Amino acid sequence: MAAAQLLAASWIASVSVWRWLPQDLRTHGFIAIDVALAFAFFAMSRGRWFPVPLFFLHAALVAYHVYAGFVGSTIGWVGAFINRAFEMALAYVIACALFRIRRIVRKQKDAPLRARLSTGEDR
Repeated sequence: MAAAQLLAASWIASVSVWRWLPQDLRTHGFIAIDVALAFAFFAMSRGRWFPVPLFFLHAALVAYHVYAGFVGSTIGWVGAFINRAFEMALAYVIACALFRIRRIVRKQKDAPLRARLSTGEDR
């Protein structure tokens, strides 16, 4: 849930950067957003595997923004790249949520069977 909220907040922040910052400062705004997300996902990943791919994705985005800032990539390509990265992160969060829901449902379906086996009713 926290990862989805972070991604939603980053989307709002990215749209704000795109809309309100001058074109020469947009790269710096995107770097700041992705550095903050990388640190947040790094902090979330202590002892858990779910946020690790999101950390690496946003760390790679920071490297891409630094590259785009030095080389001078057009803002259209930067926007397209950011969109695809956001879609990958969103697909990953959705897939993990579906996996977790499936696992919870499976545990609930197996719970009555486990209870009967532990009491010896099915013998």
